[in-house]
Amino acid sequence: MKRIALFVAVALLVVVVGISGAVTPGPTPEKVLNKDVAKLVAALNNDNLEKRAAAAEKLGEKCCKDAVPYLVKMMKEDQVSSARIVAANALAKIGDYSVIPAMVEQAKQDKNKTVRYALGAIAKQMAQNKEESSS
Repeated sequence: MKRIALFVAVALLVVVVGISGAVTPGPTPEKVLNKDVAKLVAALNNDNLEKRAAAAEKLGEKCCKDAVPYLVKMMKEDQVSSARIVAANALAKIGDYSVIPAMVEQAKQDKNKTVRYALGAIAKQMAQNKEESSS
């Protein structure tokens, strides 16, 4: 029940901030059509690391573009370094090249050296993939 309340609170915050014009909002949970995807997105906020990581991996495997803003948030803000790497890997699997700048920035500033290295490598590979796909 706490997860649902937290998910709703975050969704409302995204909508309120988006309406105020402060940021460009990502898709709100109401716009996520698939119930399975909505559950996976909600699980990204779970207290259990394994559940968060499994949800991120599944979203990546499904190439769920609706989950990109939530995975970017996880990549930037999760307290566990390995979860930040899992989120970046999921973003790479989805292949939304618009996240490359955010990933590069996080690679420069993350407090964990391993995360900095991993995110830099993932961003570099994504940039190469983008270049290859455009030629």
